[in-house]
Amino acid sequence: MIRTGTAPLMLFHREVQPDIGWRASIHRIPHYFALPSPEALADILQQSADTFLEIAQRDRMDQDLAALIAEAPDFAVGLTSQSTYHPLISATITDALNDRFGLSRGKRMQIMTCLQEALSNAVIHGNLCVTGERDSLQGFEDFYQSVDNALAEPQFQQKRVFIRAWDTKVSLRVCISHGGPGRINPLLLAPNNPLPEQKCGRGIFIIQSLAEQVHTNAECNALDLSFTY
Repeated sequence: MIRTGTAPLMLFHREVQPDIGWRASIHRIPHYFALPSPEALADILQQSADTFLEIAQRDRMDQDLAALIAEAPDFAVGLTSQSTYHPLISATITDALNDRFGLSRGKRMQIMTCLQEALSNAVIHGNLCVTGERDSLQGFEDFYQSVDNALAEPQFQQKRVFIRAWDTKVSLRVCISHGGPGRINPLLLAPNNPLPEQKCGRGIFIIQSLAEQVHTNAECNALDLSFTY
């Protein structure tokens, strides 16, 4: 048992069985974090676990786990908004993907950059629904103060962000989804969509320039990315 805070986390391991394919079995190894540091989360992800779920609302644990392992991902991490917003989480997740699937240095950089943009969007626009102008220094400061204020509210900070990955042997498919009310505008994913004129809000365009394929789902709460090996 590791104690570095108060928020409980559980580690799950996906077991492959010849007769039934695969199943998720719970390894009851509680970890406690006020906020997972990159080092602490990396240590957990190195424990041969394919699936990791941070406990937020205990009464939704079964539902959250079922959503996390839907479509049998080869790798899956479920974090709260507060944990996802850590500035180095994208690098930690990229390192875990590299450990499992063996990525070139260039591909690691592409995936990490896409994760930085997608995770930030999932928290700020998906779960917290923070909006505002960032075309000036004051607007920038006000915007991120609103993000910090929202993250301090329990009803927001416990919203989920899922990162799931599938190895197709030809490419790595990575899906980033959120559990908040915010929705991705499908028009932003349209081919040849022009860059926005404002100085911010270009995350989708950065992702499209680095991933081979970018899609959203019917609910418009997920980005599905593909990267060829």
